[in-house]
Amino acid sequence: MKIALLVLAIAGFAVAAEAADAPKATCIDPSRDYVSRALNNHEIYLESTIGPKKPPQRITTSCHHLGSAISFGFSSSFHCVDQGDTVVPTILGESQTCRVTKVAPYVPQKDDLPMK
Repeated sequence: MKIALLVLAIAGFAVAAEAADAPKATCIDPSRDYVSRALNNHEIYLESTIGPKKPPQRITTSCHHLGSAISFGFSSSFHCVDQGDTVVPTILGESQTCRVTKVAPYVPQKDDLPMK
């Protein structure tokens, strides 16, 4: 029994260490100035333009056809864009409302749309 508890404790420490090593998304307040652009049909590049330089974020959404969007609005329950928050992209004069499904540090990928 003691060995089983020891194994579980070691496994718990290993999971906690992996989580501590994982990159964390930076807090971007949507009520402040930011730069955003579509990365593909479901993801958005988001970077704060006020205050100290912060790493940009990759925002995964439930939206469709973001490659055609000309602007993005965000509504956050708190001060940081996070999972479950509202995204409102404007595509050809029409808006759709969808949700943020994931927030992660921005890392360029080969399939990202080029900068406009």
